[in-house]
Amino acid sequence: MMTPFDVKIRERVHQIETMPAIPAVFLPLLKLLSNSAEEVKVDEVVRLVSYDNTIAGQCLRLAGSPLFGLAQAPKSIKGAVITLGLRRVETILLTCCLGQAFPTKKGVLDPAVFWRHSLGCAMVCRKFSEKLAAADSEKAYMAGLLHDIGFMVNCLVFPKEFAKAMETGNQEGIPLGEAEQATMGFTHCETGRALAEKWKLADGAATIGGGGVTTKQSFGDCQLHVEWASWSRDVRTFENDV
Repeated sequence: MMTPFDVKIRERVHQIETMPAIPAVFLPLLKLLSNSAEEVKVDEVVRLVSYDNTIAGQCLRLAGSPLFGLAQAPKSIKGAVITLGLRRVETILLTCCLGQAFPTKKGVLDPAVFWRHSLGCAMVCRKFSEKLAAADSEKAYMAGLLHDIGFMVNCLVFPKEFAKAMETGNQEGIPLGEAEQATMGFTHCETGRALAEKWKLADGAATIGGGGVTTKQSFGDCQLHVEWASWSRDVRTFENDV
């Protein structure tokens, strides 16, 4: 049974889809990519990707990077999609579209700091996964990228409430999650999970997409990767600041 807070969160999360900054192709493409690889038609993915210049450009740029070691970079969107694979295309889609939705100017949360931390965690997660050979490296990357997505949700659809929580946390010297719970009645864990469930993100993203990794279901070892990645990023940030 949903609580009043659950209803409120879901209503606000739905507003993200109607924001002008979110491309019209986002939801249809995300829905298509949420299917199993066997059910996805590559030509349909190519068709949708080609509708948005930013997404198409990012796919072509990444597919032509040294990461793939191709003698010649793909010259078509279809070639780029095939080179990247569906999981990486989904990651590009989320990064591009959510990045466009996030306010560009500094507000309650500095978008540059947020994405630097999220992308750093994603890369560390992928490296852990490759070294340990314990999980899908692209799934681990996605987990790292989305682990704090609830903060972005709060900035977008609960701006005043989240600003108050940030102020309370700073003044009282308490963790932000505690400040959110005290002032808002819920945390970025709940809002991140609501967004992951609404958009039907990769298996298990709903349990990781808010920094609050509550179970070991679906992502399995990715949970440990996210926790260690976030910790290692925090340590390096601390070392750079002292």
